[in-house]
Amino acid sequence: MTSAANAKKKQRFGSTTRLSSFPDVDLPSSPEEGTLAGLLRSVPGAFNDSLTADVILRLCPETSPSDDSDCDPPTDQSFVVDLHLHSHALRRSKFFAALLSDRWTLGPEPDGLFRLNLKIPPSPGSMEPHLTVLHLLYSNDFSDVILSVSVALSILPVALVLLFDDCIKACVQFLEAVPWSEDEEKAVLNIIPSLGIEESQELLTRVSPPGSHSSEEMLHKLITASIGNLPCVSSAKVKAFAAKMIRDFPSRESVRRVFDRAFDASLKTVKKALEEYSSPDFRGNHDETEAIQRINLHHAVYHGKNLLWLVERMIELRVADTAVKQWSDQTAFVADLQRAFQDDAWRNIAPGLPALVLRCTARFADAVAAGSLLAARQVRLKLVSVWLPVLIVCREKNVSPISSDAELLLHHCLSFATRNVEDCPHLIVIVHTMFKRKHNAYGCLENDSAYQEVKINELRDGIGPLSGHSLRYCDNACLRRYLEARNWNVDKSRKMLEETLKWRSTYKPEEIRWHEVASEGETGKVYRASFCDRRGRTILILRPGKQNTSSHDNQLRHLVYLIENAILNLAEGQEQMVWMIDFSGWSLSNSVPIKTARETANILQNHYPERLALAFLYNPPRIFEAFWKIVKYFLDPKTFQKVKFVYQKNEESMELIKQTFDVEVLPSDFGGGCSLHYDHEEFSRLMAKDDVKAATVWGSGERT
Repeated sequence: MTSAANAKKKQRFGSTTRLSSFPDVDLPSSPEEGTLAGLLRSVPGAFNDSLTADVILRLCPETSPSDDSDCDPPTDQSFVVDLHLHSHALRRSKFFAALLSDRWTLGPEPDGLFRLNLKIPPSPGSMEPHLTVLHLLYSNDFSDVILSVSVALSILPVALVLLFDDCIKACVQFLEAVPWSEDEEKAVLNIIPSLGIEESQELLTRVSPPGSHSSEEMLHKLITASIGNLPCVSSAKVKAFAAKMIRDFPSRESVRRVFDRAFDASLKTVKKALEEYSSPDFRGNHDETEAIQRINLHHAVYHGKNLLWLVERMIELRVADTAVKQWSDQTAFVADLQRAFQDDAWRNIAPGLPALVLRCTARFADAVAAGSLLAARQVRLKLVSVWLPVLIVCREKNVSPISSDAELLLHHCLSFATRNVEDCPHLIVIVHTMFKRKHNAYGCLENDSAYQEVKINELRDGIGPLSGHSLRYCDNACLRRYLEARNWNVDKSRKMLEETLKWRSTYKPEEIRWHEVASEGETGKVYRASFCDRRGRTILILRPGKQNTSSHDNQLRHLVYLIENAILNLAEGQEQMVWMIDFSGWSLSNSVPIKTARETANILQNHYPERLALAFLYNPPRIFEAFWKIVKYFLDPKTFQKVKFVYQKNEESMELIKQTFDVEVLPSDFGGGCSLHYDHEEFSRLMAKDDVKAATVWGSGERT
């Protein structure tokens, strides 16, 4: 990617095609033979022809796993390639089809061209397989290109990212039919978890040789591949596949040994990253130092997620006995964490790091308390004494990493078996002394009612006198939700609340009545369910496949009306609702425009903070992954964490549904045992009654 690339980067390249609209031209037979100079050639009327193309696709490097910025040209221009392509060829990729859909783009620019960006890994040699796959979008016959295992393995990850099904199928069929070397077999095993179950079944059979030792090694490779870094492939799908294979593995002892190896390796990786961050051993200017520190924290977060996944799977399978002992003996690791959390740099680089690491401690503690994980008394004592200081630091830094605070964690660790906290009086004294000092030094904690009351009063004073509907809206529970949404920062909460009051004064959501939006609900695309979850929370059912209108404003008013109605019908003591989104019948043709999706996220997050408890996305089709890559950037981190993907054939994700809902009342459409059909007339009568109730609640007097 040096002189040759620089010489050619302005040149438009072409490729063969066997589609009827393009002339036949020979493709490079492999990325090895097809050098950049060969791949970056232009063919009149075909690939990369600036006279006939209607899309300019920019290939540029991805600077980090979390880099979501636009493809601005970097200093090294050799990494940027602009290609002139054709939309009807790109649409063979479901990823590009989604981006080019009229519901997810504003259309071509004034010059008639669509402009798209595609980020690729900055590693050497990553450009060639991307160019090869883009060539194949113009061909129906891949046999001239996929001539070796190395070629198939190089382009298959790219095809998976672009959701290019024809190419994926061709690569898998080739790999299944040809012999592999030992190194090639390892590469095949690494990529199997990213494939669908049907696509991977034949390949998995080939890498599962007879013999217990070989099977155990295969299992170890599968877990390693699941927590490895396959660029741009959904880690959730990969891990779900691995979890299913592990649960079905016949030997528990083999599973235990394999998990112990993986846990030890993952823990060492996280510890090394934190050690290098908290005690840097390098010299350089400020920019270099900051860049290295960012890399260390990103590595810690990435591998911390893998570590948490391993802990949860080990506890689930009851093979975490060795791991909890190892976790309780991490004095040096805890010291690095304390040093890292003492400064605030990590907040802007890796704000989720404390939660990831301390959730591991919480999982172990909860399992010990429940009796599902057997830990000796000394292990329980060390688990508390070693990890308690990190919890204290997090409390002092206003970080809430886990739902249980340090005192509850202490109780969990010590209550099982002994049932006598007096066994460790020194720890009891430490806990109460530390928390008492914190109360004296910093005032009451976020969890304490006195502290909350002080903050609520500060916020109420900050927004000034109110009247009418604004006064009724801003009760203490409302102010508390806005404070929670902004981590109890009064200034940020005040600004957020003022924006909501301004929006409510003009939009008047409490005054919308059903007859104004009833036409939007004729198909039952959004409605309030007749059942609640196990906690008694109101349920909104959304069926995007039943979209029946195209009016952006009316769709939003319909949704806002039903959000207000769900809040109106919350049980006493409940403040949140649950969304259940059924993707049956959803397709590109009936998906909402990106403008509506963005505004929906804005209204929910900024004007109804802390009203959403969970959002279950049930059986989303594969093409939805492309939409999700766009939509997720509209969500703030708190809302993003509440979104749960659930697949009917995935036992692990279905278990989350069963934990949240009583299966007997759950509709069969969501894996339950109840038959539920939307009756628009009956629902309209119910909404008419609720309109009367809403008018009573809000009153008919002074408006905002």
